Amino acid sequence: MNYQNFEIEDFVADDYFKNWVLQPNAESESFWNHYLAQFPERSAVVEDARLLIIGLREAEAQHFPVEKTTKIWDNIQQKIQSNEDRQLGGRFFRLKIPYLRIAAALVVCVGLSYWWFSQNQSSSLYTTIFSGSKSDTDLVEEVNLGSTTKKIYLSDGSVVSLEKNSKLRYKKGFEASKRVVYLTGEAFFEISKNPKRPFLVYANEVITKVLGTSFRVTAYENAKDIVVSVKTGKVSVFANKSATEKDEKLEDELKGVVLKPNQQAIYERNTDRLNKTLVALPDILVLPANYHNFEFDNTPISQVFTTLEKAYGIEIVYDEDLMKACFLTAPLGNESLFEKMRVVCKTIGARYEIIDGQVVVYSKGCE
Repeated sequence: MNYQNFEIEDFVADDYFKNWVLQPNAESESFWNHYLAQFPERSAVVEDARLLIIGLREAEAQHFPVEKTTKIWDNIQQKIQSNEDRQLGGRFFRLKIPYLRIAAALVVCVGLSYWWFSQNQSSSLYTTIFSGSKSDTDLVEEVNLGSTTKKIYLSDGSVVSLEKNSKLRYKKGFEASKRVVYLTGEAFFEISKNPKRPFLVYANEVITKVLGTSFRVTAYENAKDIVVSVKTGKVSVFANKSATEKDEKLEDELKGVVLKPNQQAIYERNTDRLNKTLVALPDILVLPANYHNFEFDNTPISQVFTTLEKAYGIEIVYDEDLMKACFLTAPLGNESLFEKMRVVCKTIGARYEIIDGQVVVYSKGCE
């Protein structure tokens, strides 16, 4: 292929060039480095074509609707074509086009369009879910446009701390069998316990079901993730597959995850996945009775892990037989749980991971 006279649209349409940009290998790197060394005047066109290909790939990676990406790309191609060949005084010439600006404009257009698409989709979820009520006369909407947290006191004794740029909708009087609210944005819930009337929080694509506990829901319209984190008690979190889903479907625990204190669920909007993990900074729930300030002196590792489990309410999974010869002498003090685990693992030659809301320790044992 004679690439000497290629322009940006030619490079973008060439499979060999696209493969080099997106999946380079030793052979393609050698070829294109040699090409640029031989024709240095083509480097600007090559770079602009490379940026344009990357911009389109980024749009696809963000799950931007294919038909809209194609439409934007077709429009740009038409502009390139209409400006590419012109005649002046009967003489044909190529008009130099600021290709880098076109590439940047494409990325901006795709980004803004995707943001618009995501925001409108989330807003419609918030509106559609709530529109199931027979009448709007008994509905209340609280909006926090201020710079501080807004306290909302519900009729059942529950308290909602609504963060800025957030909305909460609910009925003036809850039903006899359930308590339902709808959130977009972020709020911390302190729910009055009532086993006969479960409390449901609809937050765009996620439903949180509780009986009585305290937890935080972060579900902003244009954020890539929705996060539910638990401070006290236990909650169930479900992906809201349909805005008209029947409440009885929520009884199927296999559709969601159960969270305990210091655990959180993250719903990834791009992948439609609900993952269970730990909060970034787990709180101490119960101070240890025997090991004050988490000071250990030649303490069996099983007692160390048991102390941390009770303090943070988080299960630590490990092979007790394999690690029965491991002992710890260290003052862990006021460090976070993860810093404590890092010190413990470094001391005994182990490592740990966070899997499904648990701490899993890997070790070859201690001699």
